[in-house]
Amino acid sequence: MMVREELLAPARNYVMDVSTDESDKTDIINPADIQGYAGYWFDGDDAEIMTIGVRADMQRQGIASRMMRWIIDKASQQGAHRILLEVRVDNEAALNMYERFGFSRLGLRKRYYQPEGVDAYTMALDIDRRPTGFESPHQKTEHHINAPDSPDPKYDNESNN
Repeated sequence: MMVREELLAPARNYVMDVSTDESDKTDIINPADIQGYAGYWFDGDDAEIMTIGVRADMQRQGIASRMMRWIIDKASQQGAHRILLEVRVDNEAALNMYERFGFSRLGLRKRYYQPEGVDAYTMALDIDRRPTGFESPHQKTEHHINAPDSPDPKYDNESNN
């Protein structure tokens, strides 16, 4: 019952990458077919990524990047101003992906991941559309900073954050 409540909570948002067999027309997902999953919660101001994971044999195929793009798009549609996350300091693949999407490091949480006692970086992506330069009052153009639309899959992170 706890899983159902978590998945149906209004502030929670999840996405899965599932391999499908065209001959199987049921709506039931076999856990062995789940290639990746990601989830975040939204509190009305900030979105916080809770998890991103890709099955080991499916890593480096763009799955995490596609799920990250979904999270950014969905959080933006919901009105989030920024996206927050924590990531292990030793997870280079995840750090590379997050930085490629425009996340910046905010701080360090000592011994965040237990029982190993591994530190975590806190990171944020500002998804507000903001002007990047000065404009005359007569100009109607805007310049925006946003996360990349199509990240380079060769640097794709497919590891848990």
